[in-house]
Amino acid sequence: MNKNELRGKFRRIRDELSLETRIKWSADICNKIKNMPLFNESKVVAGYSTIGSEADIKEILLDVLEAGKVLVLPVCTDEGIVEFRRVNSLNKLKQGKYGILEPDSDIVIPYEHIDFMMVPGLVFDKNGHRIGYGKGYYDRVLAKTNKDCMTCGIAYSIQIVPFLETERFDLPVKVIISN
Repeated sequence: MNKNELRGKFRRIRDELSLETRIKWSADICNKIKNMPLFNESKVVAGYSTIGSEADIKEILLDVLEAGKVLVLPVCTDEGIVEFRRVNSLNKLKQGKYGILEPDSDIVIPYEHIDFMMVPGLVFDKNGHRIGYGKGYYDRVLAKTNKDCMTCGIAYSIQIVPFLETERFDLPVKVIISN
């Protein structure tokens, strides 16, 4: 299967999960994140706004804010360009490019300041390679992230396969967090 076929297949599989299952599995993922020492030690956390049937990490985003850490979410400014902007409240997000909620803030946090990053995707392999939505945003993000940043792919167990074909620009996450 090529990447587009895999995108379609795994989006369908994920979409077919019941809401009850997605809620349970998302809670399992959030609990695993909360128990990670590198998450607890982090100062600047990059998350994402859940779209569709993605694993919902809102609980983690709220925990980051409540702990007084810096929370950043991605903003797609131009084709292929992602900035991470500071979030002070999840109630102050606006609909951005592709209909994804993003910070209503101009405070850009440089990639090198992020020490824990949660990365969405449609399918991951056991080596941390991923297939996203096809625009290459996170491939470019991962290329700019500092080497000490803990990059975590967030996925349901049904989104993980043994192996994905990769290209030279496909960069893996360091760990996959799943239910």
